[in-house]
Amino acid sequence: YGGADDLAPVGPAFLDRVIFKVMPETSTRVAALQAGEAQIVQLVPSDMIEMLEADPNVVVKTCPGTRPHWMEMNPYKPPFDDVRVRRALNYAVNVELIVEKVLGGRGIVLPGALSPFNNFADPTLKPYGYDPEKAKALLAEAGYKPEDISFVIDAAEANKERAEAVAGQLQELGINATVRLWDWGVVKPMLLNGERMACVGSWGDSAFDPVGHFEAKWHTYVEGTAAGR
Repeated sequence: YGGADDLAPVGPAFLDRVIFKVMPETSTRVAALQAGEAQIVQLVPSDMIEMLEADPNVVVKTCPGTRPHWMEMNPYKPPFDDVRVRRALNYAVNVELIVEKVLGGRGIVLPGALSPFNNFADPTLKPYGYDPEKAKALLAEAGYKPEDISFVIDAAEANKERAEAVAGQLQELGINATVRLWDWGVVKPMLLNGERMACVGSWGDSAFDPVGHFEAKWHTYVEGTAAGR
């Protein structure tokens, strides 16, 4: 494997082959790891990490991630066509609590779409913060009461806990938010067609390239984005 000139050669590969197995169910992946049927697994929920850390036959490694997670809202349909409503929902969700309770503290609250490890992230930006009263004020300014708003949050199974946490906090404010789980192969085309109101998802940022990141998820006039253009 080639690399930069200042990186020393790593030598020949120490594996003859690598086998990738598709295991959609989290419990199946974790069981395979503990049984020695798999050497590496991904997408392990936080509530299972402590169990794996206690297993003498398993090594748990953590490192800073570069994949931001969020809830996408459809800005072409009411009430989300009003930026005040979208801002209100940001203030209505206690993201720090979700990081603590759902992610087991393994995460940070972001002020925007880029991770802090991105070369072009603005370090002066601050997260919205949790302010339910400000959320209610913004909704009132837009002509809504919390109970006037009702929508479904679509999510794939891997995002189930985060979606339910967001919905639960919105319900505490009085908003009727519910979660519907789909296979990602079903959710994605619905998002691209602008058929859904909200979706909890994420986007990788491994290249640290804001252009590719923004065009893929945020630019409204790039064909194939979640905006459905």
